[in-house]
Amino acid sequence: MITYSHLEAKKAFDIGYKEGKSYILSPDKTQLTIMGTRLSPDHPKASIEDIATDLTIPLGQLNKTRRYQQIRKVMYNNRHTLQTVRGHSLGSSILSDINQKNAWSQKIPHITLYNAPILQTTPQPQNTRDYSNQADLISLLDQEAQKSKPIYGLKAHYSYDDESTREPDRSYSSSSHH
Repeated sequence: MITYSHLEAKKAFDIGYKEGKSYILSPDKTQLTIMGTRLSPDHPKASIEDIATDLTIPLGQLNKTRRYQQIRKVMYNNRHTLQTVRGHSLGSSILSDINQKNAWSQKIPHITLYNAPILQTTPQPQNTRDYSNQADLISLLDQEAQKSKPIYGLKAHYSYDDESTREPDRSYSSSSHH
C-alpha cells in the first residue's frame, strides 16, 4: 500500500522550485511532481519560458509548448510505473489537459491538481483530485476544485500543504496495480 499526502506534495514542490526544475520524477518512477511557473532570478531562462507558456493558456495553445510536450513525454514513458502525478499552477494546467485528452494517463491511479489556472466547469476524470484556495485569483475559474479556507495575498496561490488546505482527509492511499 502506497500513501500520498499534501505534506509530501509540499516537500516535493519546495525542492523543485528551489532547484528551478520543471518537474521531479522519483527514482523509482512512481511519483511525478510538476512545478508551476518558475519565477527565480537564479533561473531566468526557465522563468521567461514559463511566463511565455502561461500566456498560451487563455489562447488554447498550451499543448504546443515545449514544457507541455516535455511533461507529456515523461508521463507517457513512465505510464506503467507512475502511481501519482501532482501539479501546481502551470503544472496543474498541463497535467489536467494531458489527463483529459489521453486514456493512458487516466490509468495512473492518482492525479492531484493544486491551484490550477483553468476554466473547469465539468468534472475531472475519476483519477483526479483538484484543490484550490478560495482566495487564489489565479485558480478562481476552476469551479470543480475543492476549495480550502481562504488564505489571502500571494500565499493563497502557494497553499498546497496540510496546514493551508485544511483537509479533513489529508492523505489517500492505493494498492499498487498495473
